[in-house]
Amino acid sequence: MVDIASSNTERLTLMINNLLDMDKISNGKMIFTFNQYNLMDMVDEAIVLNHSYADMYGVTFNIAQRFDAAGVMVDKDRFMQVLANFLSNAANFSHKYSSVDIYIEPNDDLVRVSIQDYGIEIDKEYHNEIFTKFSQTDSSDTRSKGGTGLGLAITKVLIAKFRVM
Repeated sequence: MVDIASSNTERLTLMINNLLDMDKISNGKMIFTFNQYNLMDMVDEAIVLNHSYADMYGVTFNIAQRFDAAGVMVDKDRFMQVLANFLSNAANFSHKYSSVDIYIEPNDDLVRVSIQDYGIEIDKEYHNEIFTKFSQTDSSDTRSKGGTGLGLAITKVLIAKFRVM
């Protein structure tokens, strides 16, 4: 009973924090503190921080391509939030015993971070919707995956705020 209560509390806290973040973003009240960071250091840290979540689903995170020289100008806390959203979604929707591959690659004067899972594919009809608030590809009462439908919407707005050095 205590484990169930703890899990439900964590889910409610995440949902409330996501709602508060959406409100701050919508009202232009979210404060960003941009500093220069090594991108690979943050990716490595995100993998460590999200490792136990991946373990729950029997998934491993794998850096398939590194770009150790990449420096970025970001708000680290918000960037870590973005990575956590992408990594947790990828783990959540992957098949058990599969990997989630992470690619860091130069792209002209930018850096691209790609996260690829090998799980459930999103139907093409939902591609334009998954980054909107409260969007979920399965809205039925019996859906097998939880979530508020806010994580990717928040992630999209946050990524637009980041600057690459």
